[in-house]
Amino acid sequence: MAEPVNEPVKLRENRDEPAEVSTHQSAVTKLFERLRTGEYTPSDAELYKRVRAVADRKLERLRRGTDEDLLVARGLHVEKALQHVKKYRHWDFTIEQYNQLKYIASQDAQADPAGTETVIAKSVVAEVESLADGFQESAAEGRYGLIELHAIEDAYELVTLEDKAYRHEVTGLLKNREAIRDRFNMVRREFLESAEADEVILVGELDIAKFKPLNDRFGNGVIDQFVLHDLGERLRSNVRRSEGGSQKFRVDDIICHVGGDEFQFILRVKKDAVEDVIRMIQATFEDEEYTIFENKGGRISHETTKIKTRIGVELLGREQLEAMDTSDAAAWFNAVLRKNPLAAAAYVKFNTGTGNAIWTPDMQIPPEAAEAMEVDAFLRSLSTFVADISAALSQAEAEKMATELAAVYAKRVKKKYAQK
Repeated sequence: MAEPVNEPVKLRENRDEPAEVSTHQSAVTKLFERLRTGEYTPSDAELYKRVRAVADRKLERLRRGTDEDLLVARGLHVEKALQHVKKYRHWDFTIEQYNQLKYIASQDAQADPAGTETVIAKSVVAEVESLADGFQESAAEGRYGLIELHAIEDAYELVTLEDKAYRHEVTGLLKNREAIRDRFNMVRREFLESAEADEVILVGELDIAKFKPLNDRFGNGVIDQFVLHDLGERLRSNVRRSEGGSQKFRVDDIICHVGGDEFQFILRVKKDAVEDVIRMIQATFEDEEYTIFENKGGRISHETTKIKTRIGVELLGREQLEAMDTSDAAAWFNAVLRKNPLAAAAYVKFNTGTGNAIWTPDMQIPPEAAEAMEVDAFLRSLSTFVADISAALSQAEAEKMATELAAVYAKRVKKKYAQK
């Protein structure tokens, strides 16, 4: 029998919201079930990998007994022990009542060593603590013990909250540059440790051809709902379509929605599969028909449309990855990671309009394409500027200032290229 201790059982504060807990428990249970049955997507596997990493860090703290986690963990086992004695011994104690019994049981023998109250308290506490010890040992031995499951639930909540901040609100794809940088560094590290000679990192920049006319015709909200949202769901299901069937993305593939109609892909691929992978990415966008519903004066109408895309690609090998500096996420994202893929996409736009191209150092970009790219890069940086200053100014004032700056910059760029 375990010696009673005079340390009150501590409960986790976030366990006071049964509905919220139930939601996370349900989501974790469903995720585990998909993993167990094999009916999971690479997105599920990626989510589990991230949740597992966070949970393992928490469990490591439990093993070391740092901060209050150890007391909280013990409290969870005591809770289970109290449920057990309620069911089999009909001892119905709340945590608060149990803490009172622990206090009585731990009093000095001078008080009333043979008193009924002290004897009962010591008996109850000894049995509950013994049961809790057993549950704790079982949890330590089992992969999905009680403490581990609670740690995973907490980790799931943390990861999903981070996703809301880092992912695009319409498509659910990564949008945050720091998050993309961190994911890229993970892929890069694994590549440098284990890549074979015929592997590369494919960085692709894809945009939808004639997207602005589509937006102008139906409106941003309509296209968001019936095209971009649908695209996000399909990309998150991580299926590359090809004539030979379907091929699932790797767990470590990074798929981003940079903004508007711009999407980014960072994939580890075999050199001889590059063209197939590019075609499959474009087919994911182009092979589907999108049904767009409109409400015109109370009458609901709909029509179907298909889209065409262009994608510029750069293939990164070991030397480039080793030399790449990612310390400044914003500078790296725009000036390093996206620079050459965007140049290749511009090459496609000003030559064929749609299709794909792989960047090479001798790729000739028409002057008008270079000019448009430079202005476009400035406009992308302006979007960050607007977000930064809108806290101090109104959104309308920030956008007005950005428009004026963009007009001045565009004139300067136009003048520079006219002089060449």
